[in-house]
Amino acid sequence: MKYAYIFNYREMDQMLFALECKHLFGVELDEKVLISDVDVSGEHSPFMHEKMTILAKSDHPDGLVDEVEKLYLESDVYKVIFLGKRTNVDYDLQLSLCKRCGNAIEGDFSLYEPKILYGIIHHKGMWYFGLAEKMEKRWLKHQNKPHSYTYSLPVRLARVAISLAGRNDRSRTLIDPCCGVGTVVLEGLHLGYDIKGIEMNPPIASDANKNCAYYGYPEVITCMDMTVSDEHADCAILDIPYGVMENVDDQTQKKLLAGCRKMANELVLFSVEPMEKMLEETGWNIEAQVPFVKQQFVRYITVCRGQNQQK
Repeated sequence: MKYAYIFNYREMDQMLFALECKHLFGVELDEKVLISDVDVSGEHSPFMHEKMTILAKSDHPDGLVDEVEKLYLESDVYKVIFLGKRTNVDYDLQLSLCKRCGNAIEGDFSLYEPKILYGIIHHKGMWYFGLAEKMEKRWLKHQNKPHSYTYSLPVRLARVAISLAGRNDRSRTLIDPCCGVGTVVLEGLHLGYDIKGIEMNPPIASDANKNCAYYGYPEVITCMDMTVSDEHADCAILDIPYGVMENVDDQTQKKLLAGCRKMANELVLFSVEPMEKMLEETGWNIEAQVPFVKQQFVRYITVCRGQNQQK
């Protein structure tokens, strides 16, 4: 089975998108359409705009209609649409092809309330037809969680963190050792990962578990000092404190990075500075690092592997 993905991102997010794409699909993508045999949930990436499970393909529009006819599809209340906003396909051809492929399907057509959505994509000279999904920013589900605070990691970055740490492999275990109110943990639980959180501030840890319970997830937040925890996971995700609410000196940050090295062989780090030297001193090798800019605020997203750990 093959899948077609259409992405949408700002120019300033291109490096972050490319990094996420490499971890989810195993390819470095510099465009907004991908044909892949890797099945990634449509909710996994905030950059994913549309997804299609490919059922037929051809190098010519007429050939695509022929291939769709051979499928003998029967659908209850369906619609066929052309996917991708930025396409060089003539609009009249889009409409004609959608109609012709639709006529090859047995069932009732609905323009406004279809139960099944079929799509058509034109990419690199090939025409594809299949079952379509439109994402509609599903990753915003936890945007308005009951307990939050201003300096929490943005939800879209939390979702990217899960992509980088989880690599679309639900067998991997994840941990957020300074989880706050559980922004990253919520995204991991929603996507089906085995993820836990640690928070040393009792009221905040309590709020994090309340957030989990609110969405029907298990309460997986432990209140303790992460530096003395005996938890271990495949990858740690750390939004390192940087002194907004309280003084966090270099020694404290170094202690947190060393604690992450103790509990995991991989690390996804969010920081307000590159921290190359401190990461090296605490046993980490940097595999990739990209900036994320929001207004005048810059966060660095760094993917690390423990020194002496093989890929």
